[in-house]
Amino acid sequence: MTLAIFDLDGTLLNGDSDYTWGQFLVEKGLVDTQVYKEANDKFFKQYQSGTLDIYEYLAFSLAPLTQFSKAELATLHQTFMQEKIQPMMQKKPASY
Repeated sequence: MTLAIFDLDGTLLNGDSDYTWGQFLVEKGLVDTQVYKEANDKFFKQYQSGTLDIYEYLAFSLAPLTQFSKAELATLHQTFMQEKIQPMMQKKPASY
């Protein structure tokens, strides 16, 4: 059996899905745009430099989700996938 483990960001996706989710929330006006954008940018820089506190980031990134019902979250997820993730998908290589 062959097992392949990889991160979607930078492999299947041309970009960072977590950071893009934060941008999506800001663009949709679902969070305090100024505060959330600044924090999202700060956490992304920490991630890039290897200094991210994952617990602090998770508290930040998951907090807005508590404001929505399951149905609303499903709609947001679908919209995010269509508007942000699908355009980030890299083309499949010709062959392996």
